[in-house]
Amino acid sequence: MLGAVQVGVTLGSSKWSADQAEKEPMLLAAVALHPNEAPLYETKEKLDSAIAEIAHLATKPRVRAIGETGLDFFRTEGEEALKLQQHSFEQHIEIAKENSIAMQIHDREAHDEVVKTLLRVGAPEKTVFHCFSGDVELVEVARKNAPIANVRQLSVLSAEDLQDIADRMGLPALQPEWLGASMVVAGLPDFTRLPPSSRLQAPSGATLVVDMENRPCSLPARPIEAQHPGFGAAFKAAARGRRGVTMWVEREGAVALGDTLRLHIPDQPVWAHLAAARRG
Repeated sequence: MLGAVQVGVTLGSSKWSADQAEKEPMLLAAVALHPNEAPLYETKEKLDSAIAEIAHLATKPRVRAIGETGLDFFRTEGEEALKLQQHSFEQHIEIAKENSIAMQIHDREAHDEVVKTLLRVGAPEKTVFHCFSGDVELVEVARKNAPIANVRQLSVLSAEDLQDIADRMGLPALQPEWLGASMVVAGLPDFTRLPPSSRLQAPSGATLVVDMENRPCSLPARPIEAQHPGFGAAFKAAARGRRGVTMWVEREGAVALGDTLRLHIPDQPVWAHLAAARRG
């Protein structure tokens, strides 16, 4: 690995990301208030105060992106909360443009408003849709305005890993939508550890390619907490090594409920120097 970008999603994690990037030559930082964080400030004045600190962090030489920012209509509800989210998104766009750095967008069930905002205020020159969840229409809009590359199109879980996470948390079950899953498969042991470039092929010929393991984050904690008070905070640790994979579409086609998928594993041995490289 040549390097990594440490992404902030809160004011605290953004400060930490910027600080670590200054100390570690292999790290760069992205800073922002996640769309679901913005409404937690409750008032525009408190939110603007936090955004001002993000703007200051963005001037640091090792901060190369603004994100995750954007809109999320799945987890955020209520007119006032959505107004704060929209305001935060527009302010983050301006910060990215003022500093000529990239912007990383989180867009969940808010495709139309995200596009309208970008077209109205003007997108930064480098804009990335993180874990893209839109449809063909959104792709066509984006293609008219910018080049697209996305290898995190889908979040795929296995039923076995999902149940294992629930067992570790002491819950009877977890719903895939609480984790933002695009698809759930069954019958593949240790699914999260599938090698990158492995392929799942449906009877229609539709083919999905594994990008990498989907490392657990804290966002699913909120919907879990809403359904099972006192359990949400346990998710991130319980999901380690069980969160599934991110995938991209290599060949379009239909994938139907109950389809039997064929797994293709790349014929490549493990790199002999992997352990030494991880030690640095």
